[in-house]
Amino acid sequence: MYFVENYALNHADNLKAIVMSLDLDNWSGREDHLSLIHMGVPGYDYDAHHDFWKSGLPNGFVEAVENAYPASQGWIQRYSARGGLDDECRSWGVDGTDVLMDSVFSTQEERYLDARLNELAEIVDSAAAKNIYVIGIIFPMAPQYKKTGSFGTYGLQRSKYPEKKKKLDALAKANRYFILMDENKFGDHDYPDQMAFNRDHLCVAGKKQLTDRLDSVLKTLKW
Repeated sequence: MYFVENYALNHADNLKAIVMSLDLDNWSGREDHLSLIHMGVPGYDYDAHHDFWKSGLPNGFVEAVENAYPASQGWIQRYSARGGLDDECRSWGVDGTDVLMDSVFSTQEERYLDARLNELAEIVDSAAAKNIYVIGIIFPMAPQYKKTGSFGTYGLQRSKYPEKKKKLDALAKANRYFILMDENKFGDHDYPDQMAFNRDHLCVAGKKQLTDRLDSVLKTLKW
């Protein structure tokens, strides 16, 4: 959401829709992912110190960035020109389907999750003001989690999930610019083993199915 607020909404004048992953099991604040990103890419701090260039970019800035830190040949070969990664198809359980963190969120962690849901609503309002749709996707995970007390790989009690899902449903009902795609369906999804890379990632076949569905949703929207 940091990137949507500070980059997409500020600079993408022709933007029509934003697609976001809603990783409720990982919205606990146990790891500061944003700090890790800033540590690895100093340019993000540079942008922040310049107010994310809201008044416009200096001449030649984009070209200078593109030439400053070229990706290694290994990374270039691994990813497509648009950032795609065609993971091989294995299965949901190939690496195990353990719950990697305590599924019981502490009071502080649950507050963090609720704060992110509120932040999402604010992002949707900002996008709607510019006639931009936000499509939130709950990605499929291993159906084996249905037999545990955890919603997903990184926790959140299954008994707590319906309450959070209701907030997302209410947001979709209240604001037509927010579209919720629940592709996990609490584990009752239609992504078989042949479409999985591991417990919480799709392989190329699964990505195609999800992308086709996303494309169908995009075609229904009124620009």
